[in-house]
Amino acid sequence: MHSNKWAQASRHFSRNLTGFPRFWFAHPLFALKLLKARMEYFFTRRLAQPIATPKGFLIETTEELVSYWSFFVERECLASEWVNVLLSEAEPVVVDVGANAGLFSYRIWTLKPGAKFILFEPLPRMAEKIAKWEATTGAACTLHNKAVSDYCGTATFFASSENDTTASLKPEPGKHLRRELAVVTLDSIIPDRPILVMKIDVEGSECEVLAGGRRTIERTRFLIIEALTKAASERIRNTLGAEWLDKQVGATDYLFMRPTERSPC
Repeated sequence: MHSNKWAQASRHFSRNLTGFPRFWFAHPLFALKLLKARMEYFFTRRLAQPIATPKGFLIETTEELVSYWSFFVERECLASEWVNVLLSEAEPVVVDVGANAGLFSYRIWTLKPGAKFILFEPLPRMAEKIAKWEATTGAACTLHNKAVSDYCGTATFFASSENDTTASLKPEPGKHLRRELAVVTLDSIIPDRPILVMKIDVEGSECEVLAGGRRTIERTRFLIIEALTKAASERIRNTLGAEWLDKQVGATDYLFMRPTERSPC
């Protein structure tokens, strides 16, 4: 446990050491404002005021601050295997399951404005936020204010707040907000077309999402899936099967790809 903790700290330090100068060079004034907010958060665990980013996203919570820093400064999840393909395609399709505020898709939009996005986010407040930055940026988004699982119907969604990044279909202590909402499968919603990359972040229900999207997964080149525990990552590997290889691309995120997609060492 301790060795893993130190390994993560070392990884974050290394990514910040190289990532922040690169980010500062691209956005010097905003980078200093972001760094100030990040340092204040480190000491107070609060965000003093919302921060408008240079390209149309409003950081309003500490969770969004941390996520923005991870994607833009530390470049988490941005593995060359899929990013190089993203940049080479004219209109790549990106699917974001459990989008929350949509920062993963927003990050991809900053790299490839011509990408087509399909997002799933059950929390109404977060769906509204996605719609707002979509309108501001002109990103091509199809937004579904629904949960995703291995069946179609309805279910209770549990959250601790309207912007809870750990909201899920599973009841947990502290999640006092409950909403009855529509549940769909990927195969019932997503058009029959190739998908470049799909991100799945659904707080422990990843295998159910995969089970309800077998045909969709067959048309997907890259998967980025959150696995909060070693047991969870093993379940995901078993669900996908031996044809998928994986590598860690974030603190709890894994990139899954077929052997032909892996970059040479």
